Amino acid sequence: MKQQKQFKEEIHHWAGKAYERLLNKALQELDDAFGQWRANHLSPFALSDKIHEFRDGRSRFLYNLDTPSSWEHMIALAVYERVFDPKELPVAVWEHIHPRVELFQRTEAEIAEKK
Repeated sequence: MKQQKQFKEEIHHWAGKAYERLLNKALQELDDAFGQWRANHLSPFALSDKIHEFRDGRSRFLYNLDTPSSWEHMIALAVYERVFDPKELPVAVWEHIHPRVELFQRTEAEIAEKK
């Protein structure tokens, strides 16, 4: 029982780190759009669209993943999107989320095959 509680706390810890890194990645992409706008390579209307896409898309998606039932998914997504190196994770966490990472990879391969 105590080990299970410790493991859940560890998952929560790493999910928080994953959320932070994934959100930073998404914000960097939005910041790049601001840079394009400042350089007059992007219209204010296009920038506004990107802001709304961020708020209603990636930001909301990550926010909704920040629940106990989705923490493993958040960590796996961070590994899949390469904002986490699997070597950073404790072995028990990696072994637990590895099947989800493989699922993401298989799904991506299947989508690529259909194109």
